[in-house]
Amino acid sequence: MSGKPHIFVVSLYGKGHYIASLLSQEGCSVSLLNLQNPQPNQCLNIENLVGPFDFFEDTSDSLQKDFLNSFINFQNTSSGFTIWPKSGPIDFQSFIKNYALDSCGLNEENIEYLSNVNLLSFEEKNHLKKNLNHLDHSENWLSKLSHQLSASLFKLQDYNLEETITEAMPLFNKKKIAICSHNNLQNSLDWCVSNNVNVINIDKDLSITKNKNSIQSISYTNAETKQKESIAADKVVWTLNSQETKNIFPKIFPLLYKKALTPLWQWQKITTYIDEEYIPEFSNQSFLMINDKRLSFYGDNLCIVKKTSLSNIWNLWMCLPQQIPSEKIIKDSILNFFKDRIPKLKIKKIDVPKNSNTPLFPVFDNFNNLYTKTINNFYFCNFEACSNLDWPSFLNFQKNINNKIQKQINGSQ
Repeated sequence: MSGKPHIFVVSLYGKGHYIASLLSQEGCSVSLLNLQNPQPNQCLNIENLVGPFDFFEDTSDSLQKDFLNSFINFQNTSSGFTIWPKSGPIDFQSFIKNYALDSCGLNEENIEYLSNVNLLSFEEKNHLKKNLNHLDHSENWLSKLSHQLSASLFKLQDYNLEETITEAMPLFNKKKIAICSHNNLQNSLDWCVSNNVNVINIDKDLSITKNKNSIQSISYTNAETKQKESIAADKVVWTLNSQETKNIFPKIFPLLYKKALTPLWQWQKITTYIDEEYIPEFSNQSFLMINDKRLSFYGDNLCIVKKTSLSNIWNLWMCLPQQIPSEKIIKDSILNFFKDRIPKLKIKKIDVPKNSNTPLFPVFDNFNNLYTKTINNFYFCNFEACSNLDWPSFLNFQKNINNKIQKQINGSQ
């Protein structure tokens, strides 16, 4: 490992675990600075961190799979991604899916594209996206949804599939059910240790020394030993977004950012207490409800419903404006979603969360990298910099950062 740089990964909510392990496997000396409970007023559990989006069987590399298995407990299911328009539910692993989608007016190339999206070459993807883009919205809305659902940038329905930078979710792959437990984060940290990552729990006593366009050193207090350390940093990977950085580290913020980005929308988890006996068996884990396929996939037009580990408690995820509508409007929207689909369903209680200025899954207006400062040995590794908000896409984004770091290391030798 001699000659390899010492890389610090500043991690919040597990976001730096995979890239720290990947860098370590590449032979780098890696210290993971695990930021502990920096926002105690923000009530978080693993379900919040996992987020709204389904997980699918795919061809991702073994280290990504190992990380996800350390962070999330999965179980297999016979049902696939399930979308529930007002016309009726469609299970994408069902033998009648082609007929059901055809009855919705969708062109068959949607299925060809989304069934193989992780296997297609760059040229094949572009060819299919070009064909789909020339179709009417009524014929290609599913492909647009696959790109927009987890996108970090807000788009209205004039969506151009040829120009999009977001990744499509593999909606026709087999689905995996995420089972959340309270010790998942610690399990994931233990996994990092098994990959020769030096895990250090820290509090908010963190500072960075910067010289022109490079980070020179990083100083922190070990949350367990209370010992202060100041170490030269060859490279730093930063997983906090601009608003988190501003709130938690106001002195560090101006060294890294020109401004903090304000989300236009955010995915909010709404806990709903219902009588499960009326939930159809096919949708016993998760499903997506959409009211009008012609409208944008936000607000009261779309919600993702996910079963929790507790009986009769389900989480509804909605992408809401940053200035969240009134509690009454949100509750009425949820009641209408179910009224149109399961009229007999009894909803006992709906818990609407308060607005957060640092949402875990923010959706932004169009922006570029002008909000960050140019730092030669510093890497922004958060959902602001990534085109998608789902975990598999975020891990692929981290893989690209690792490739960039390795190229710089090899070029300097």
